[in-house]
Amino acid sequence: MIALVRDRERITSALRGHLRRRKNLELVKARADGTLAAYAFESGKWKAAKGQLRAETHGKCAYCEASTSVVAHGDVEHLRPKSRYWWLAFFYENYTFACQICNQSYKGDLWEIDGPPLAAPVFPPGTTLEEEARLLTPDPRDEAEGAPCTPFWEAVDRELALVPDPYRDRPEELLGWRADDSTRRVYAMAVPHADPAVLARRERVVDAMVRLLGLDRDELALLRFDRYEDVVSAALLLRSSDAAAVADARRRVVRYTSPDAQFAGMARWFLSGWGVDWRALGGL
Repeated sequence: MIALVRDRERITSALRGHLRRRKNLELVKARADGTLAAYAFESGKWKAAKGQLRAETHGKCAYCEASTSVVAHGDVEHLRPKSRYWWLAFFYENYTFACQICNQSYKGDLWEIDGPPLAAPVFPPGTTLEEEARLLTPDPRDEAEGAPCTPFWEAVDRELALVPDPYRDRPEELLGWRADDSTRRVYAMAVPHADPAVLARRERVVDAMVRLLGLDRDELALLRFDRYEDVVSAALLLRSSDAAAVADARRRVVRYTSPDAQFAGMARWFLSGWGVDWRALGGL
């Protein structure tokens, strides 16, 4: 899992401005007339986001970092499940791109937190449904079009979610890796920290990712080990006295740590641990 960046300039018009409000209006009307529990979420209403989300995740699952062309097709994934956070169903910043195994076989509607749960907005009496629809969530492009951003994101952060948001939570500061040469697998681990409280929090996050996303499922652990061996080989070649071998190793390190590489976060972790400044070799 690596940090991702939202490209707000390219967010589909279907999920911002008046079209976002129109979709939200369906939700607030259903809440008002008592039919929200039976509301039928239709994937076509967020499908327009899929291409941009795929670009933002570099064609990989935002969670396991496997290419979705290799392990499974990709889905528009609701970070906070729409079944529990209904008001975020059409909120672009609650989306990422995830493989069907992480999303459907594992995470589904599961969500775990250590803080107070994010609550649906409550509006003063007399607020029109149209205004409720506007203020249900922030607009991803124009703050004047939606709910104020600062209090919304402060409430999100207080929730202390155990599945990181790759756009906000700097996952590479939480998630490390360990290689098991005897089983030829690479498993997730918490990034060490001297403060026991910080380490305990990181361990809870990694445990949740393993349980809720299947991050250590066998096929992934095996695939990661293959890349781990590639990274080991490149790191060793960097010490060679052969200039051509070193140049080739540098190119390989850049390729393995590139945002579009499978398991880039793992490659960066091991290289950094071995004292290799992969950023200086042309990475990010």
